[in-house]
Amino acid sequence: MRRMFIMVSILLSLTACSMPETKIYSLSLPDTAMMDATTQDRQASLAIIMDAPRHLSQSYIVYRISPYQLQISRYAKWESPPDEMIKKAIQDSLYDTGKFHDVSTSSLISEGSYVLEINLKRFERTGDGNDIFGELAFDMKLVSSDNRELSHAAITKKIKLEDRDFLSLAKGLSAALAEAVREVTAKVIAY
Repeated sequence: MRRMFIMVSILLSLTACSMPETKIYSLSLPDTAMMDATTQDRQASLAIIMDAPRHLSQSYIVYRISPYQLQISRYAKWESPPDEMIKKAIQDSLYDTGKFHDVSTSSLISEGSYVLEINLKRFERTGDGNDIFGELAFDMKLVSSDNRELSHAAITKKIKLEDRDFLSLAKGLSAALAEAVREVTAKVIAY
């Protein structure tokens, strides 16, 4: 019995020592230039609604093995789920324009608000061989306070990565998100 206990203890300690450590990755976006708020009336409010598949609503990093299969990393995570990071980046950029007095990400939409609907499709590493990319894809739709569609677009950003490392993926997706946020912001403030 004692011998069995020692064997189990040794196996557990060997297993614990060989487990890889979990790494957490962040995105880094450039600061947005604020507009002069005095030139805007800041009367409008905007609500951002995000829809995302389940694998993009959790923190583990996702990468595509083939056009038909995704892999979820066991030991590499984003600091927060991709849908939340994207929503926050868009929220910050739109508020900084000076056009809106409130940019909300709550599911409760106040009367008279514009609504920006984002349908997240991809936030992953793709490719094979030497061609590895960070890919971000989503649809956006801007709806007026009287429920008229003002703008819609499919936004896809694909950034070539240096290697398969998740640090390279974080850098690539940071660049992709920065480009996408600039595009969304330009489309929204045009109205």
